[in-house]
Amino acid sequence: MIDLCDSDEDSVEVMKEEKGASRNGDKENNSPDEVEVIPPKEPTRADLAAAAAKRRAQYEAHIASFGGGAGGTGSGGYVRGGQIVSGAPGAIGGGVNPLLNPPGAYIPPPGQSRHDMNIGTDETAECLDVTGGWYSARACLDTGNGGGTLVTKNLAVKLGLVDGFGRPVGPGPVRWQVVRGVVAGASERVPIVSGLTYRIKGKEMCVDAGVTNAELGDCDLLIARAEIMQFESDGYTFTAGRASRW
Repeated sequence: MIDLCDSDEDSVEVMKEEKGASRNGDKENNSPDEVEVIPPKEPTRADLAAAAAKRRAQYEAHIASFGGGAGGTGSGGYVRGGQIVSGAPGAIGGGVNPLLNPPGAYIPPPGQSRHDMNIGTDETAECLDVTGGWYSARACLDTGNGGGTLVTKNLAVKLGLVDGFGRPVGPGPVRWQVVRGVVAGASERVPIVSGLTYRIKGKEMCVDAGVTNAELGDCDLLIARAEIMQFESDGYTFTAGRASRW
């Protein structure tokens, strides 16, 4: 059976309607889907606790890498001032409080008792000579000596700091200083030697000192007030046994 159209124009209109319907259907099918936005989840108390535990484990691992704290290997300490100090450097939990034990602070030699931290006006000092040996000498700690430390010419010669005429050995010009008070009413122009090293009860000092021809009584080394203050700042207790001689 053959369908007859009224005219070619009618057939053209029918084809246009069919194509239009097809395009509309494709547009509807190709429309993008709507995206659902999910708000971020608020962390729970368990999540916060887990994050804190992770940070704590990282910190403990960092401390253990220094040899201190839980899980550390080795001796569990570090060297400071020639001694082994327990715990990690700067870690309060490792046995060292950086506020109470600042880096570079003086640490007395092992075995030194609190009694050995007491110093008086008369002490026995060990002085280093040019050969690297230690020479025993008598030291007077004089709080009235505001000028500088003095060493007798006799001791300076024995240490190799000056020659037989009292002139400092070594290259370079000689420095001089005028001192007063060694002998009442008198003054003396003395040469200065650098690198006089002495130690008293474990504490070592390296200072400039004047070489005097005057007698210092019953001592070979007259220590100045500034050096006494350094002893006190390192924990020594100074007790003046008699009046100042300076």
